[in-house]
Amino acid sequence: MLAKEHQSQGIELPKNFIAHTFSELTYAVIKCTLPTLTDAWNFASKWIARNGYKDISYDFGEYEVYPEHWKNEETDPMYIYVPVTKV
Repeated sequence: MLAKEHQSQGIELPKNFIAHTFSELTYAVIKCTLPTLTDAWNFASKWIARNGYKDISYDFGEYEVYPEHWKNEETDPMYIYVPVTKV
């Protein structure tokens, strides 16, 4: 969705932002901090394989979420979302 469509739904986006709507998928969500991001990706890869899932981010992309209150990149939590499918 474009920012105009969100605004028509009563959602105010900052200027120059573009909103996207993603297909409904199943995600492996890993909580980490910026300094532990590499470790979190390694953990996610192993967890996905060990639990009968397949990483489908090649087709759909993965993303990082930084909560609104996120300020301290050393200690504040963030999340990585990896789309997966059951094998």
